[in-house]
Amino acid sequence: FPGVRYVLRYDDPEIEKRKEIGIEAKRRWFGWGMPYYILGGTAYWQNEPVGIAVAADSEDIAREALRLVDIEWEELPFVLDQEEALMPSAPIARPDVSPDTNLWPPDPFKIPEVRQQGDVEKGFAESDKIIEFTGRRRDHLWAGPEPVSCLAEWKGDNLEIWVHHQHPYDVKLRLSEWFNIPISKIKVTTPYQGGMFGGWNWMVAMAHSLWVITAILAKRTGKPVKLRYSRKEEFYGESEDIMVSYFEVGAKNDGTITAVKIKTVQANVSFAGADHFADNTRIPNISFVVTKAYVNKGDSWSCRCEHNVN
Repeated sequence: FPGVRYVLRYDDPEIEKRKEIGIEAKRRWFGWGMPYYILGGTAYWQNEPVGIAVAADSEDIAREALRLVDIEWEELPFVLDQEEALMPSAPIARPDVSPDTNLWPPDPFKIPEVRQQGDVEKGFAESDKIIEFTGRRRDHLWAGPEPVSCLAEWKGDNLEIWVHHQHPYDVKLRLSEWFNIPISKIKVTTPYQGGMFGGWNWMVAMAHSLWVITAILAKRTGKPVKLRYSRKEEFYGESEDIMVSYFEVGAKNDGTITAVKIKTVQANVSFAGADHFADNTRIPNISFVVTKAYVNKGDSWSCRCEHNVN
């Protein structure tokens, strides 16, 4: 196609067997339990980058080339609700990660998924009234001031890349591991950041696939390559607090809360928030139990949220 410089496919030998960057595969930093593919052949959530990436002389040519790609899709079973995901009949959301269950493994960050403080049953017995209610935090998107973008150029065996990110040395580390070059051969330029509101600016896992794709295309074309999402393309991803919580609250007639019991089911989230709740209240008796489930939704990251303060 005139103006197309390179087409990178999901089955390219350089990326097909390397779904994650070295240290990412070992510890899955912040994205634990959820691998981040460089350019996969299966979309596990809407808008996941899959299939091919095109480098062209202009954005319009690249978009037209992508529209001409003939793709054979196979629709796979999926589940979007975390409580449905834990039912025995639910399809497996991430068979690549957990082929037998949608239940997340124990939290490697040692953040308590069960927090017991005081004596909840005693607190309920001392209360004058017990109320029960359900709270639901639906997924909501971070609101970045600009779509994700990066620019890569090779000068000999030295890589220069421009990214908006709060972790420039993390960018260097990921790219050093991928291309097997010293970090001294990678120059990262991060323009003025301003405020940090989560999303792509904070994502140390998912964003690296875009850096790698851009750098590979720049190396193979011998040209500077810029990747930039449109606002529509960027409009995905989830907050860290997708959850449904079942509350029991015991209180005195004067309003003093004597006990709180919370059972929460979260989706694609690594932070439970139990510590934050318990450490910022004078309620003497607390029971906080969190269950987490894999679902077919996008990345869950900070969204200027109260339980993971930026």
